[in-house]
Amino acid sequence: MTINTASPGAAPTRLLRVKQVSERIGLSKSRIYGLVTEGLFPAPVRLNPSVSRSATAWLDAEIDEWIAARVAERDLPGKHSRAGSSSRIAAG
Repeated sequence: MTINTASPGAAPTRLLRVKQVSERIGLSKSRIYGLVTEGLFPAPVRLNPSVSRSATAWLDAEIDEWIAARVAERDLPGKHSRAGSSSRIAAG
């Protein structure tokens, strides 16, 4: 699904459903929603705000930013274990 939220001439924003996000980042659907609740993952957008239990999706660019932040965190000077920095997020 693609929506154009950018200015004319800019690349459109792609929306990802939870299954796509899960496959992309390697975490379960329940862990993704848990991270959202904890404020550690971008919140999804409702696809139909007038329906209380409407489908949700994530902005592709926000998922890219989250991944980039995990890589930057891993690469910080003084980090002795590359796996150790992600274990805090992936646990659960």
